[in-house]
Amino acid sequence: KVIAERGVAPNAQEVKTLSVDYPLLQVCGGTQQTQTSSANVPVTFCTSGGTGSYSWSAPANCSPLSGSGSNFTVSCNRAGSFTMTATSGSQSLNYTLIVVSTIMSFSANPTAVNPGQSSTLSWLTTGYVSCSIDQGVGSVTPDSGSKSVFIKQNASNTLTSITYTLTCTDAGGKTDTSSRTVTVSKVPKLQEIVPK
Repeated sequence: KVIAERGVAPNAQEVKTLSVDYPLLQVCGGTQQTQTSSANVPVTFCTSGGTGSYSWSAPANCSPLSGSGSNFTVSCNRAGSFTMTATSGSQSLNYTLIVVSTIMSFSANPTAVNPGQSSTLSWLTTGYVSCSIDQGVGSVTPDSGSKSVFIKQNASNTLTSITYTLTCTDAGGKTDTSSRTVTVSKVPKLQEIVPK
């Protein structure tokens, strides 16, 4: 609001209130109001219009929780849909960050072993609350880690490979899997030597 005063008589004033219409708050050209990212990977939202002065707010699990200026760079640490709000004067505009959970890598090294040797399973994920590996490995730390697995031949000497599956679940209940196979050689048969 702008207040204008205009004298109309000695020792008298007429007061008028003039309304100023600011431009609508809007998304900056070339940017998106809804963006998708992985957990802990920052994205930048941009707003324009309004009074030209802006403040931002973000929900829990996101950082930072507030900011100022036309640009707001934010990341969230778990999978889900998060709403950022830009405010300018009496106007506000919501932006959405969709964080997806992803198994970025799962590997076995080496991928071929002899019985009695070990292979190291390594994983890198984002956005999950729990992960586990089958074949008796059990629960593992989400995000990243490694686990050495001891591999032995079965009693009948017929095992040729073993497959390990990483299963991860995010806060919304979405489950993803990734598998790696380790090749296992057979135990050499001992040849009986018959004395002459």
